[in-house]
Amino acid sequence: MGRAARLLVFLDFDGTLAPLVDHPSQAAIPIATRDALAALSQVPGVLVAVISGRALDDVEARVGVAGLIYAGNHGLEIHGPSLRFTEPRAIAARPVLRQLREALAEKIRSIPGTWLEDKGLTLSLHFRRAERAALPALYAAARETISGINDVRCRAGKEVLEFRPNVNWHKEAAIRWITRALNWTDALIVFAGDDAADEEAFALLPEAITIKVGGPAGTWARYCVPGTEEVRGLLVWLRDAAQ
Repeated sequence: MGRAARLLVFLDFDGTLAPLVDHPSQAAIPIATRDALAALSQVPGVLVAVISGRALDDVEARVGVAGLIYAGNHGLEIHGPSLRFTEPRAIAARPVLRQLREALAEKIRSIPGTWLEDKGLTLSLHFRRAERAALPALYAAARETISGINDVRCRAGKEVLEFRPNVNWHKEAAIRWITRALNWTDALIVFAGDDAADEEAFALLPEAITIKVGGPAGTWARYCVPGTEEVRGLLVWLRDAAQ
């Protein structure tokens, strides 16, 4: 921890705490990782937050550790001890997202291996199980559907297209908000993630210890670890170092 008196640890869920799977419903955090999270969160001067593209209720249930801070939909909704926040402009964009979901559902009906995940404040179009030859049609359907809609933007992730409210709010903004809301601006920030949404935060957090989970190619993170097992080892090491 160096000279830092307090430590704020932010962690993505899929691909960071939980191994990647074919369908979001299959994702699970290993018991040993859950135990490491719980142990780290009990160290005085340490706060742990899980910040995910999943809906808030979903990620909170899958992690299942009481007392953590949880941020869903890339930080558009936040819940934790003494913390509760939902980005108001994201709430206002819900009707547009519902219309987008209905239009997309019709367009991708003929593309096997694709499915839509409605996360309340965002919408995900998954294509991990789709044939590669079908992807041009899928991208064309997405572009056509979102064309002319200014309230929603589309971002590419790992085997997914994410439709989010067109607001200047993302994981880095959520991390800043949590830090200020807790009055922990003097804390050392550690943030680990594996996806494009995490890269955005890596680039905007030059003062933090940023960790890419996966290969080191093309990342803004300062450090890299190979996979989720090494993340669990990092949690154990942080617990020992912070005590």
